[in-house]
Amino acid sequence: MIFKLYRLLILGACVFLISACGSSSDKAQPPLTGFDNSRFSHFTATAYTTCAQTNSGVLKCFGDGSNYNFANGLSGLVGDDVEETGAGILAAQLGDTPIIYAMANVYFGCALYEGGAVKCWGAKAYIGLDDPAADSSNFVGDVAEELGNNLPVINLGADLTAKQISLGDSHVCAILNNDRLKCWGSNTNGKLGYGDTDSRGDAAGEMADNLLFVDLGDDDQGQPLKVRRVEAGYDRTCAILMNGGLKCWGANHYAQAGYGDFNARGDEPDEMGANLPFVDLGSNRTVKQVFNYYIHTCAILDNDDLKCWGSNSKGKVGVASGDDVVGNNVPFSQTSMCHNGVQQLLYERITIAPSERCVYGGIGFNISLDINDNGTADAGEEVDPKTFCHAQDMNILIDVQPLAASEALSCGMSGGYEIISDFDNDADGQLSNGTQNFMGDTLLAVDFASSSTVVGVTQGDSHTCALLADSTLKCWGDNSSAQLGIDSDISSYSNGANEIIAAQTSVDLGDDLHAVAIAGSYDFNCALLNNDQIKCWGYDNDYSTLGIPEYLDQYIGDGSPEPEMGNALKPVILFE
Repeated sequence: MIFKLYRLLILGACVFLISACGSSSDKAQPPLTGFDNSRFSHFTATAYTTCAQTNSGVLKCFGDGSNYNFANGLSGLVGDDVEETGAGILAAQLGDTPIIYAMANVYFGCALYEGGAVKCWGAKAYIGLDDPAADSSNFVGDVAEELGNNLPVINLGADLTAKQISLGDSHVCAILNNDRLKCWGSNTNGKLGYGDTDSRGDAAGEMADNLLFVDLGDDDQGQPLKVRRVEAGYDRTCAILMNGGLKCWGANHYAQAGYGDFNARGDEPDEMGANLPFVDLGSNRTVKQVFNYYIHTCAILDNDDLKCWGSNSKGKVGVASGDDVVGNNVPFSQTSMCHNGVQQLLYERITIAPSERCVYGGIGFNISLDINDNGTADAGEEVDPKTFCHAQDMNILIDVQPLAASEALSCGMSGGYEIISDFDNDADGQLSNGTQNFMGDTLLAVDFASSSTVVGVTQGDSHTCALLADSTLKCWGDNSSAQLGIDSDISSYSNGANEIIAAQTSVDLGDDLHAVAIAGSYDFNCALLNNDQIKCWGYDNDYSTLGIPEYLDQYIGDGSPEPEMGNALKPVILFE
């Protein structure tokens, strides 16, 4: 339990592939990929739960249901017992009104109904009931009388209904019938977008008309910009607007919001509206889909490129740069480099404090002064504030140590050459991939070396998977929990310079079987197959996240002691 609580503090719930579907006529829009010949219409996963919804509106989930979050009247794991397969997995009790979309994370669940009503269940702290007694120990759905038709309707305001909903780890966002956005629940890092960090919906008088629209700016006619799609993540929210522009707000400590810096957005006044810029993904580029998990973000663009940014631990961004962060236009952790392009001149640092030193790849360097500013270090004199870090031959790139938060790196001139700033994102004393790590046109797309387009993406803590239209499924990043599904115990893929995604092994799901949809989270993945089966791999964590009782607390997909993918990978049985 301690491990679980720790992970839930740092990992969020995210909807992978589809958050909800709807149109102005309150009918479900077509799924984003794959479901045409399936009995299922939606397939989602969060840190410890996976849910599948049938075309008839039946929702079944497996994993951690300890917060009454599966709407079945029970609290506990689902899928950890041999009796919890098929008919033994209880369906959610959501009432008689037809359902457009429903899902559950580890704390709560919500459903969007035909007609635009939204109902939620599970932990009251997050579901927007204006309940002053709401906290994580109070639930909706812990007694049978609260489920089904008795589930409470969320009050979104006079004449307002929902067209699409998205659940994060502890907050909900809804696009309304006027194409504007409202969010409620926990507001850490400003993820609700109201210019503060105050939660909404857990105290009296915060919902209905008192819950404001999220201000995303105005169009050329002075009218509020309309939202096409919203994706709620752990401590962040992203919205695709009708013009195809992308805006993100909330946590940004790994540049995951896409603004080239590490500043949170939406947690202070004057950060939303016109002051919240569009994410720059390249000249004239727009966004078709966005995937917004914990500390990295991915988007499918109008030209079908897949670009990812934010934390790149284990190479999960997929550009094989070796950097810890991708998409930062300012130094990560205030560490910068100075160089002259060819990296063979003296490197200047302004006012080095006595406690600071020059470091390059763990090797100490001298600190000297250049009194006459000729690019040569002058020995022993300390009358000029210009200080240099250099090797004895002055021809090696120098790591300029962290500056105070209020200081800016100044490289100045050295030996008549203009010196520019660059980043050492992984703190190894080497230049990072340079401006290829910036946002905009220089942000590299994931290279699949394929004409087939990306139709689905799922993200975990330190890995990413992409489903292509030709049914190819590739995963990259961390493999310490076998989450890449390649029957190999390699520690990661896409962290090294030669580990391009085009060369990565495709996930084998069995003879004549392929994924039509993917979902996943923390350190596991699941695929909905063309025969309506679900197969999952990675680490089960004692919470039945893989849905197979015998897989409990197992690593599945590392090929040890024998191959576990392909035909050997057992399906989750949701229906007989």
